[in-house]
Amino acid sequence: ICEYLRRNGYLAPHMCVAGGLFANVRLNQRLRQQPAVENVYVFPHMGDGGIHVGAAMLAAVGAASAPHPRVAVGCSLAPWAHVFLGPAVNPDEVLALAAAAPTPSGIQSRDSSGGGARGGGSGLGSGGVVVEKRSEVKDFADHVARHLAEGRVVGLVYGRMEFGPRALGHRSLLAEAKDRSINDRLNARLGRTEFMPFAPVTTQELARYCFKSWEDAHIASRFMTMCYDTTEEFQEKCPAVVHVDGTARPQIVDERDDLYHQVVQSYICRTG
Repeated sequence: ICEYLRRNGYLAPHMCVAGGLFANVRLNQRLRQQPAVENVYVFPHMGDGGIHVGAAMLAAVGAASAPHPRVAVGCSLAPWAHVFLGPAVNPDEVLALAAAAPTPSGIQSRDSSGGGARGGGSGLGSGGVVVEKRSEVKDFADHVARHLAEGRVVGLVYGRMEFGPRALGHRSLLAEAKDRSINDRLNARLGRTEFMPFAPVTTQELARYCFKSWEDAHIASRFMTMCYDTTEEFQEKCPAVVHVDGTARPQIVDERDDLYHQVVQSYICRTG
């Protein structure tokens, strides 16, 4: 790739890449750092599972062979706002799974006002599955943030599943990043190798204080496909998501991320 850029005199300062090779975020960072390269966009489903999108684009522009026109007549180009294109969940499915959970104490159900338990099986107690219904997104986000601030691991399932290999807040495991030992504990529970890192989620407002050379225009960072050198302050406060070489693979969220953004905002308010 670097040789291709050199031979062409770095004519295109913006790169768009796809293919399983570009699941390697460190490689993507090296590309972004090449002379005269201003930005690198990595297709969120960069592996074989995303090939059909390229095929659909070729069909849309009506081009059977290269070179293809930059923009086809009647087509427009715009960044993806999200990649939540997979199957959704609904409350009935959640309740059914909770009811089938092999716990000795049944199910405990509470509404968002914190009222007493109702329904469930026999012998309700602290060992059961607790189901709390919360209709407001902000209330739901505050509830998740409280569990995180109290040191718990949260499995967040919300809306439609992510398209691609990255967990981006709709099918994610969340934990505080201030304790490095959380990596070993989670990897042991998940059966992952110790080399496999966890990634930070950061609001757009704070990203430049955490990741060196990050810019608003780095759309790839919304989809956790770009790597950055981290600041000393970030390494001190969030060691669990900093790799041994001082880099991190962040997901940068803003208002477009709805619940996930509100969870992070609420966590920041609780912990500073």
